[in-house]
Amino acid sequence: EKKWKLTWTSLSLGCGIMSKVWPIAALPFFLQKIKSVKDKILFLFMSMIPVFVALLPLYLKNSEMVLKRFIKYQSQPGWWGVTGLGRILDVPVLKSFAAWYVAYGSIILLLALICLLFLTRRLAIVRVLLLVFLTVLFLLNGFGPQYLVLVLPFAIIMRSKWLLPFTILVSILFCFEYGLIPLPGHHGIPCDGQVVSNPLTFEQFMNSNRLT
Repeated sequence: EKKWKLTWTSLSLGCGIMSKVWPIAALPFFLQKIKSVKDKILFLFMSMIPVFVALLPLYLKNSEMVLKRFIKYQSQPGWWGVTGLGRILDVPVLKSFAAWYVAYGSIILLLALICLLFLTRRLAIVRVLLLVFLTVLFLLNGFGPQYLVLVLPFAIIMRSKWLLPFTILVSILFCFEYGLIPLPGHHGIPCDGQVVSNPLTFEQFMNSNRLT
């Protein structure tokens, strides 16, 4: 727990939170590994510095934009993850489950992270972060597959035997997700240029004909 390591780690995490809010899920797991209460407070404070420095001026200028595009940002239901099953597989039960997950998926993710916090207390932090990211990737509502690449640095550091199989699987998923099936356009803008509500409901997504 050298001070410079804590400082650089907290600032790096803060930069991650600044760019995409979901890396904040890793914060409790870092704090769990730090023994000193003083160092916990320092780590928490330092990790928030990049967030406030980058977002406070924008918030003061346009608070609605920051809330919508940063605090509450997520992909469309059905894009990826659990809700994506209802789009890829034409099974009524899965479609109903996906629609239910849109409403309650965030609660399930939170409960999963709390359980993970207790189950990973004795694991090395790099292994813990890998599990945290995988949990977020597959349980967060509407997560994009491009973020799977974030797993690779941790797998490389761990010299994981699953690195090659994971790389092959992700490559197949990329081809399937981006090349073999119709995908929605970005930010609720369909091909014909007509702006629709954002975020879409699951039913709106299923009935849309938007393509990338």
